[in-house]
Amino acid sequence: MVGICGVGGIGKTTLAKAIYNRIFRQFGGCCCFLSDIRSKAEESGLIKLQEKLLYQILKTKEFEVDSVAEGVNLIKARLGSKKVLIVLDDVNHRSQLESLTRERSWFGSGSVIIITTRDEHLLHGLTTSEIYQAKLLNKNEAQQLFSCHAFNNLSPPQEYVKLAQDIIKYSGGLPLALVTLGSHLQGRSVEEWRNEFKKLKAIPHYDIQKILQISFDGLDDNTQSVFLDIACAFHGFFEDEVTNTLNACGFYSESAISTLVQRNLLQRDWHNLVMHDLVRDMGREIVRRESPRDCGKRSRLFNPQEVCDVLQGNKGSENVEVLVVERQTLKGVKVSTKAFQKMIKLRVLKIDDLHISGDFELLSKELRWLSWEGCPLKCIPSNFPSDKLVFLNMKGSNIQELGLNLQVRYSILQFHVYCYIATKRKKILVDTIFCLF
Repeated sequence: MVGICGVGGIGKTTLAKAIYNRIFRQFGGCCCFLSDIRSKAEESGLIKLQEKLLYQILKTKEFEVDSVAEGVNLIKARLGSKKVLIVLDDVNHRSQLESLTRERSWFGSGSVIIITTRDEHLLHGLTTSEIYQAKLLNKNEAQQLFSCHAFNNLSPPQEYVKLAQDIIKYSGGLPLALVTLGSHLQGRSVEEWRNEFKKLKAIPHYDIQKILQISFDGLDDNTQSVFLDIACAFHGFFEDEVTNTLNACGFYSESAISTLVQRNLLQRDWHNLVMHDLVRDMGREIVRRESPRDCGKRSRLFNPQEVCDVLQGNKGSENVEVLVVERQTLKGVKVSTKAFQKMIKLRVLKIDDLHISGDFELLSKELRWLSWEGCPLKCIPSNFPSDKLVFLNMKGSNIQELGLNLQVRYSILQFHVYCYIATKRKKILVDTIFCLF
């Protein structure tokens, strides 16, 4: 029994088919490739899958299974002495494995069972002799696959080389993206390629989004929220910082992160949490679709131009929970605290270099995480909503006095703050970020 796991579109099914086609002749016709089990189990149920398995191997329709338990007994009784080759493709629930190929002992000597899944956790506890993590393509492989579909050649024409390299890099070695985008761009002019690529960076291709989003749709509400927060705000951050912040927001982040890693939607890179760029873009596209025409009504804002439009036009709403932009993006931008007045659910805020004036009591009382590097204020007013803050970053600010009544709500108080403290004599750089975990 061999399990093949990996993110959607990485080529698990393609790999399973290649193995199947290479060795099926060794099994004397006792072969079965059950494709797309996830959707077929939802549409027709497990009993139909059991009947199909029996029919494809035994070549007879005499079996009418009345229950899953009866199907299990039939599979064990009729296939127990046969050397079989079975592929279970796109498994997403343990019940599918338990009703079709739970144990290697169900089948005769020399049998081979191959299982493909996005969820590595499903493979643990089974009698699998091997779990294979499908890998992304390297640069040379990616170019060949993309060029085959875009140009019917192993390399791009000279005038397309730079654009092809950019799109291959954007695809991140994911075969699904390389095949889809290569086919999509085939026969188009260089100018059309430029326009399509510009659009792709803002709105992912529908077919890629659809395949990747299957994994997201199978998550519970808590895990979906954690996924979207990481995709929109915390990509590349330290895991401890993310878990403490999201726990303070009311999520069960350790459990959610573990699930996301098992389902290949998230990876641990040393102490950091990272996503494949297309998986991250898939999450951001889900947020964009919450309100395609009115970005102020989305749950998370991260696009610099959209953030500026929302803040300067006072277009924010109570839907906004996360608002983040990278350093320098808002440099020179000035807004009033009234721009945040409607964002009463705002809990994560990154406004580095932004100049804010007005009554700070108008900011959300739900703030848990705040990064305001380059803050121009000399003193943070005492009415600043800090009661629920667990993270405060004010690196490079002009703060002389915090003026905050920070409440310790957790057993450990750590000070890791980045801020400049100005005195009458000199400026002192103090490495500080308030982390009230």
